[in-house]
Amino acid sequence: MEKNEVQEGDDPLGRDPLSVASGKWLHAHPLHFVMLIVSCWGWSVVGAYILAQANSIYPTLYPFDRTGPERMKHLVTGYGCSVLLQGLLSFLADVFAPYYLQAGWDRRDNCFSYADIFMALINTGLGAVYMSSCKVSDDRNPALTAMAVIFVTSCAVFFPCSVIQFRNENFLAWVWCHFLWHIIPQLSACGAIYILST
Repeated sequence: MEKNEVQEGDDPLGRDPLSVASGKWLHAHPLHFVMLIVSCWGWSVVGAYILAQANSIYPTLYPFDRTGPERMKHLVTGYGCSVLLQGLLSFLADVFAPYYLQAGWDRRDNCFSYADIFMALINTGLGAVYMSSCKVSDDRNPALTAMAVIFVTSCAVFFPCSVIQFRNENFLAWVWCHFLWHIIPQLSACGAIYILST
């Protein structure tokens, strides 16, 4: 694993040294940069899948009996829109703001980053609640439970690993942890949507 030495004062614009160093590393490793970008937009793919399958998903939710079909359909649709927006926020926070904006915006702790984290916490929590609150047949229940466990566990494992590797300037490990932190929950969410919609 590579380790990059970050020196204070390396950047004349006074930008975040880790952001500058990781940006240089990413531009020198375009395949890894593409991995980072693709993993961000993967959330929008999941959101679009939720919206496409909303009519099949909402009848499986437990609150359906108490709140009525229209309310549940609106909740599922709203969640799909939120996950769709997560892809844009993730891209703005993880790629655009730290590596493309100028004059002090090119920092990892920017307004997009805070919005991305806030929405990710809400979407992850809601995703776990939805996955664990669905009525499915007994033969599909173990698969849905597995998707929920993978979804939550991968977020809990790879997010802190990503942060730690970035702070340690191990950018190769950071990109892979970040990629897995996005892709594994995205794939497990798609698996859960498929289970609920078939």
